[in-house]
Amino acid sequence: KKKIGDLRNHYIICGMGEMVDKTISYLLQGAHFRREQHQEQIYKPIDNFLDGIFGDDEDGNFVFMRKVLHKVIILFVSIFKREKTIIDLIVIVTEDAEYAEHLRAAGLLVVEGDPADDNSLQAAGIQRAQAIMVMLNQDTEGLLTVLTARNLNPTLYITAATVEEELKLKMVRAGANVVLAPYEVAGQFLNNATLRPAVNDYFNSMLFDHQTNHQITQLELRNNSPWIGKRISELHLRHRFDAGIIGIHLEDGTFVYAPSDDRILQEEEILLG
Repeated sequence: KKKIGDLRNHYIICGMGEMVDKTISYLLQGAHFRREQHQEQIYKPIDNFLDGIFGDDEDGNFVFMRKVLHKVIILFVSIFKREKTIIDLIVIVTEDAEYAEHLRAAGLLVVEGDPADDNSLQAAGIQRAQAIMVMLNQDTEGLLTVLTARNLNPTLYITAATVEEELKLKMVRAGANVVLAPYEVAGQFLNNATLRPAVNDYFNSMLFDHQTNHQITQLELRNNSPWIGKRISELHLRHRFDAGIIGIHLEDGTFVYAPSDDRILQEEEILLG
């Protein structure tokens, strides 16, 4: 309860079942990979220092000692310098007690209760949350959860899944920002994989492959951002972050695709890169 109470701008996932399992499994894999990256980044300068004293361990120099030292340092980092990931900002709300224990065993924050109930969502910190994802077995329960969430937090970003496509509009009217029908999404992915396989592979690697060197992310330009009023070329993104801007989401909901280096950034725009 204390951990949930300390959260701000976090994410809530409502539901149980295969769709929720797949979502959480994907997030756990990403968190695990990022923590491994963080640990290796800390160890790398130590490894280089030891190479200078004892010689490169890849050449067979003090291999056993270096392996033991590597394990000790990684253990120290995991305990005392643990990097926060998206998993630390997620609360799952579910009615299933057994499923709740399963999630807690995986290190997740869980509220056991009805996702459509005010008390359950308040226990998950919905007034302080940034977004909620609703994936329930029954569309009617999902609709009620969306309505409850919107009443409790008027500015909350709500995404929901629905089996019956005809309920999509009702969920939007109830307060959802985005409603997805899983079978419809699956059909779109299959079409893309069949008709444009190279495009499909490229975006899948950028969006879903945790081990790729590059990923697509978004960055909101709030009113205190030092980037507002600057040209893209002035940010030197390629040199500083090995990154680039592939699109800009404007305040009116439209996009600027592949903006030029002379493009001046404005407040409330969302950079995609």
